[in-house]
Amino acid sequence: MEEAKAVREALGEAELLRHGKKPGPFGKAGWLRELFQWAEEQGDPLGIRLTGNFRQLNASPTFSLIRWKPTAIALWFKATGKPNEP
Repeated sequence: MEEAKAVREALGEAELLRHGKKPGPFGKAGWLRELFQWAEEQGDPLGIRLTGNFRQLNASPTFSLIRWKPTAIALWFKATGKPNEP
């Protein structure tokens, strides 16, 4: 029963994010795909090619920390929001 409640709450949260009733760019469906595309565009001029190997070290609807392991060097993405704003 506890798992079903957690799933219902998560789905409700996703609906609020989807309809813009709750802030959080990293809680919206499709944001990770957009980030990967952006990272590829940034890495191309530098010869950095993403391999698909990545690790999301921290996340919420308002902040994210991701590390890619491309062909040469590590590439990081860090975005902060509430409650971790400077």
